[in-house]
This record gives sequence, C-alpha cells and structure tokens, in this order.
Amino acid sequence: MKRYLEVTGQGSATQRADQVVISLSLIAKQPDYAATLAQSANQLTELQQSLEALGFDKEIIQTRNYRLNTSYEPDPSSPIYRTVFDGYRLVHDLMMSFDHDDEALNQLLDKLSKLSDKPEFHLSFRIKDPSAAEELALERAVADANHQAKELARLNGVRLGMIQTIMPTQTGGPSLRLAEKQAAFDMEFPAGETAITRAVTIRFAIE
Repeated sequence: MKRYLEVTGQGSATQRADQVVISLSLIAKQPDYAATLAQSANQLTELQQSLEALGFDKEIIQTRNYRLNTSYEPDPSSPIYRTVFDGYRLVHDLMMSFDHDDEALNQLLDKLSKLSDKPEFHLSFRIKDPSAAEELALERAVADANHQAKELARLNGVRLGMIQTIMPTQTGGPSLRLAEKQAAFDMEFPAGETAITRAVTIRFAIE
C-alpha cells in the first residue's frame, strides 16, 4: 500500500499600500419623488464638477449602490405610536480610487467638505497591484511546506519520494496594518503595509 505525507505550508509578504480609495454616499431627501431624483442628480453633477476642477476625470466615480425608499417618521399628534409618510430618501453609494498623493487627497477632501449636501465618506488605502507580494508569499508557503515535510520525514525515519499533488489552500484576504483610516481633513495620510498570506498543501510519496 502506498504511503503519503501531506503538509500545509504558509507564507506571508508585505507591500506598502499605494492607492487611495474613497467610498462616499450622496443622500437626497425630499417630500416629492421627482424632487428627490432631481436633488440626487444635482449632487452627482456638483461632485463631478468638483473633481474636474482638481484635474480628475469624472469617470473616476463608480456607482456601488443606488436605493430609493419611502421615509416615515413618528406622528407627534397621535396619542398612540404610529408613523406618517415623510417623503422619499435616495442614497447613492459611490467609490473612487487614485494613486496615493497627500496633496491631491487633501485638495479632494477640501472639495468634499464644501459640497452643498455634505456627503458621508470613508477613506482607506489598498495595493494597486499585489501580484509581487502574492508571488513572494506563495514561494514562502512552498518553502515552508517542504521544510515541514523534511523534518517530519526525518523524525519518523522515512524518506520523501516524489511530490504527488500541490494544491493552494484558501486563506483570508489581505490584512491591513495601519493602512486604513477614517477620513479627516487637512492632514498627512501615511499609508501602511498590507500583509498578504498564501497557503499551499503538498502531498509527498513516502519511499
């Protein structure tokens, strides 16, 4: 009967985040359906014009979600709790990303702070191209698996044979270390490093 030794190795590599990601929500609320849509359209136009004034392409903005709901509030004139219609509420969730540059970022935050309806926004950082770190993490995972296999074979007094299978193992996503912050106006934004982990399972024949 053939015997096998199967081990799972892990490897990590870090890479500095080099791209800014801004997620923001434009929130429109009006008593009339058409007026709510018009307010939302005006909000988007104002945002696009602000970006163009800074030299950004307005196409940098991508829609993530667009939801229009009826709004209700408690009726203060009722002796029992009930709600009354309070108009329409439209939330337009957007995202934009660009290469990390503190000067451009602070100029953009300044523009956002001056928009008429003061959108909610969140700032984070990410790696634009993580392929180099992913490749290094995988190399380290393979090296770790080989090291484990050799040690286990030595401790058990057996010899490793040919590799039978190599399978990547699912790991968690990139771990951000000091690379994500709530947006704050007019400050330095030191993007931290992102740790990328890869795992691989290797099966060896035992001679």
